[in-house]
Amino acid sequence: MAVDLDPRGLSSGVVVNGKANPTGAAYLVPSDTNGLRFDKVPVVISGHSQTGEVAFTQDRHNGATILSIGRDQLKLGEDVTLKGNAMPRGHAAFSGDGKTTAFTIKFPHPYNEAPYVVASANLPIGMGITDVSTESTTIRFATPPAVGKGNIVMTWMVME
Repeated sequence: MAVDLDPRGLSSGVVVNGKANPTGAAYLVPSDTNGLRFDKVPVVISGHSQTGEVAFTQDRHNGATILSIGRDQLKLGEDVTLKGNAMPRGHAAFSGDGKTTAFTIKFPHPYNEAPYVVASANLPIGMGITDVSTESTTIRFATPPAVGKGNIVMTWMVME
């Protein structure tokens, strides 16, 4: 079955009433139109040809974004974007000298924007992540770690 939509986007396309077995159901609609809208629920699911994303928007195709899922990113609302990256994690080891309280982790390649950083390690209480940039982040201790070779080990993960 083929349905030609009004070129101005004013038609409803296909309206389905009743119940269906979802394992065999599929709808194919043109990009940049309302893909699926539920009766009396102010959310529309649609595809965007320019970005290749599937979006959950409020009320209509070009309404406020609630959630958008694409190949390279996930958007929550209009203000939060999480982007994937080929270098999301790493491992760093440093040697304590009993004096130094800050240790800088350099990322393998620069990110487009300063990423969100999470670090986990054999670190005492009083450690914190500071000075995040597109190229590195710094881990600071309240007191200097003990003297030792490779005794400060950090595993880090980032999300741009």
